[in-house]
Amino acid sequence: GQDFVTIACLTSEAKVRIMDISGRIIRTLEETDGNGGVTWDLKDESGSQVSSGVYIFFAVGEGKKGSGKLAVVR
Repeated sequence: GQDFVTIACLTSEAKVRIMDISGRIIRTLEETDGNGGVTWDLKDESGSQVSSGVYIFFAVGEGKKGSGKLAVVR
């Protein structure tokens, strides 16, 4: 019943790219307020809700990189 995902443990300035499993970029988010996290509202760049499925995220910031995957179940 939750309509967002928080990606945490980021550097104080970071860029997060969320992609579907085919490699298409769904959304790009930026951490700029220094709290080390971004919230994804489960929408794509055009504002439409994403479908159920597996998504991959790549985070880059201040010389560090990280990645992970998550599942959206509607």
